[in-house]
Amino acid sequence: MIRLLIFLLFISFNSNSQNENSYEQTLKKFLDTQGTWKILDIQTDVIFKQFKIDVLLSEEEVNNLRNDMYQDLLKIYKPIYKKHFSLQELIEMTTFFESGIGKKFVDKTPVMMQEVLPETTKWGMSLGVKIQKLIKNKEEDI
Repeated sequence: MIRLLIFLLFISFNSNSQNENSYEQTLKKFLDTQGTWKILDIQTDVIFKQFKIDVLLSEEEVNNLRNDMYQDLLKIYKPIYKKHFSLQELIEMTTFFESGIGKKFVDKTPVMMQEVLPETTKWGMSLGVKIQKLIKNKEEDI
């Protein structure tokens, strides 16, 4: 009886471990197909150039650092995605991003972000001025 119980626990643990690996691999593929790693690479390149990391470290060290970053982010993303999306939903979203329109969206997103950033910066500055005026008017009323 005890052997049967241990065997069932082992199978249950092994099955859960496989499910965890499957979810992680699917999440990794999803993040890749929807452009997360591409955007991270762009941001990382900027940071590396600012701190001259690409000059100080060898190519292998930079690649190892990138891989560590990906693994760290995967550990952060996994419980959050798992809370909101099932394995099947991740698979379906990945399928979208592998489609023609999904790939176009991924390709155009960095370009659109570069176009949107100056405009949202201007908007944010004008919003700040607007808020300052409101606060100033409130202070004058007090």
